[in-house]
Amino acid sequence: MWRAARGLLLVLPLTAVVWWGLSLLATGPAHDLDAAALVRQTNTAAAGWLLERSGPPAVAMIGATEDNPVSWTDRGGVLHFVDDPNLVPAEYRWVSSRRELPRIAVYRGDFTPLGERMRGVKPAAKVAMPSPAPKGSPVRAMIYSAEWCTACHAAKDYLRSIGVDVVERDIDKDPTALSELSRLAGEKAAIPVIVIGNSVIPGFDRESLKAAIDRARR
Repeated sequence: MWRAARGLLLVLPLTAVVWWGLSLLATGPAHDLDAAALVRQTNTAAAGWLLERSGPPAVAMIGATEDNPVSWTDRGGVLHFVDDPNLVPAEYRWVSSRRELPRIAVYRGDFTPLGERMRGVKPAAKVAMPSPAPKGSPVRAMIYSAEWCTACHAAKDYLRSIGVDVVERDIDKDPTALSELSRLAGEKAAIPVIVIGNSVIPGFDRESLKAAIDRARR
């Protein structure tokens, strides 16, 4: 029995090394071979098995591809991959894509132009939509603002009065907030800019805010 166990201990590392070599070939020189596809599928299934058991049972990993997987992190901090965004659980779906915020063309309602302050500000490389509030929590609004901006205070007071969780991005205190505004609106940027769910509302406009909040609560 000891000989069998010792033999197994020798075989397992050798098998791991051989499989590692096959995996490298399957994603490199031998990528297009049928056998390489089998190796990749096996690795994907093994990774899924491990991740499924390392996270909450309610959220399991669905298979990934080596080409262009979509990823998301569940509430337990476990990273998941899928090859089709439609396979992402609904509560994580738009987080996985992290779409970029659209450029701002028109401000409505009350707002404060930043004017000369925007000159020479280096635009951020990308401004991704923020993560939504956890399911069952109040609607979350991220607002680019400043302490001296009257329209910003009015917008925050209004949002809080209707039960919205306000996350402030103060352009005087947050080094990245001003560069993100530069990417979104260039030298014509103004505040507040409010992000709710998939909606971006430039300026304090009650009707636009109400519509965005209603969409976020569905």
